[in-house]
Amino acid sequence: IKKQGVIRFASYPPLDDSFLVTRLWDKHMSPTWREDSEKDIIPEDNGEARKNIVKQIKQFADNSTPIPDSHIGSDEPDQMVVKRTVLGRKGKWNRFPPDIMNKK
Repeated sequence: IKKQGVIRFASYPPLDDSFLVTRLWDKHMSPTWREDSEKDIIPEDNGEARKNIVKQIKQFADNSTPIPDSHIGSDEPDQMVVKRTVLGRKGKWNRFPPDIMNKK
């Protein structure tokens, strides 16, 4: 279980309302999070359709023009790319399964 990453077994809080995090999710997260928690959150690779979407996203990101953070929202852009990096490990825990951790 530990090798599969935290995202596999702790991607949602427990469904029991006695937990504070569960009550906070009920208050602030999507109303469907409980139903969503029963689904597998990491989609299977479905071939060409997924590859085409990833290709389009990469092209869009590669063709974007960086601007300073102070300008965000001032020109009301039609679209924007926000890039974030998430570390794969937190302490002794993997956050993601090995197939995602080893992907280049």
